[in-house]
Parts: sequence; structure tokens; C-alpha cells
Amino acid sequence: MDDEDTLNSELPVEARTREEEVFLRALLDQCGELDVWPHVTPDGRPWLIVSLDFCEGSTIVETLRLDFEGSAIHGGWSPACLNWDDGVSAADAGIDTSPPDGIALRHDDPSELARAAARWFEHHRTVGRTPRG
Repeated sequence: MDDEDTLNSELPVEARTREEEVFLRALLDQCGELDVWPHVTPDGRPWLIVSLDFCEGSTIVETLRLDFEGSAIHGGWSPACLNWDDGVSAADAGIDTSPPDGIALRHDDPSELARAAARWFEHHRTVGRTPRG
């Protein structure tokens, strides 16, 4: 087994870029169990959706999703628990990335993006969806 196989064996999906590896390792070390869905843009750029399901019993009732695109994250509540919006960018799916429930951040360091994403996921794990009034 080479070094790349060893690194990726600890991740839920194979990191396709160094940025994905740094982001996923930092995020999952800080935030624990999340689902990771790899995608590729029509022009060949890799990107990820990272998601957290909120369940009542065995039924998924809400899904928080975050797109990672190398130097940016965009996230909010999935309109369909990632049923029709898996593989669709947050912008194209109409995800509200504004506070208090959304997140949109650019940074050249994927570990900084991971720290912000971990805080965001953990906040919502604790409080759920912010009521709109």
C-alpha cells in the first residue's frame, strides 16, 4: 500500500486533490460523522457535498449540506434532503447560504475552511434550524 492509499484509507471517500484531503481530514477530525458526496463540474473540476441528516426515528426530516470547492464553502438547508439536489451546486439548487443558517466563505487555506465548516455543523447539531419569523 503506498502513502496515498494509506491517507485515503482513513477518509470516507478518496480525496482527489490535496485541498480535498486537507479539508476532509480537518473537518472530520473536528466534527465526526458526516456524509461526503464527491462530484465533478461539467468542465472537470472536483467538488464535494458534505451533509448532516437530522432524523426523527428512522426518517430523515432535514439535511444540512455544505459544498466545498477548493477555496470556498457554501452551505445551508437542503430543499429536498439531498434527493433532487445531490450533485447540484448550492447556488443552482437555490440554497440560502445567508446567516443565521447558511455559510459562505472563501479562503486559500482548506484547513481554515474546515474549521469554519466544523463550527457551523456543530452549531446546527446543537440547535437545529433557526426559526424564521
